[in-house]
Amino acid sequence: KCVASCEAEFVAGSAAAQEVKWLRTLIQPIDPHVVVQPTELMIDNTGAAELASDNKVSKRLKHIDIWYNHLRWCTAEGSISICRIGTSENPADVFTKPSDKIKFAKFREMVGLRPA
Repeated sequence: KCVASCEAEFVAGSAAAQEVKWLRTLIQPIDPHVVVQPTELMIDNTGAAELASDNKVSKRLKHIDIWYNHLRWCTAEGSISICRIGTSENPADVFTKPSDKIKFAKFREMVGLRPA
């Protein structure tokens, strides 16, 4: 159970890291050159981005299950790099936050959707 948005973003990032790890493992035999660089994981919460990039034991995370530290392990081994993305540039926000027409159109285009 997460008690702050920072923790929720960290847990979501850990789930994303698991998916990235699986995809990299799937692609590696097909084209080894594709997975040479770390996969960039964009996080729009500064605290979560800092926690993901820091391997120190944190009092802020002591109640979060060890399983969620998978994100930290992936950043430490170099398969994932954390990139802080601002809320105004985060295309995922179109699904979670209210947007005006201009923002909605911008995010819709970013995720590859077109008007009907």
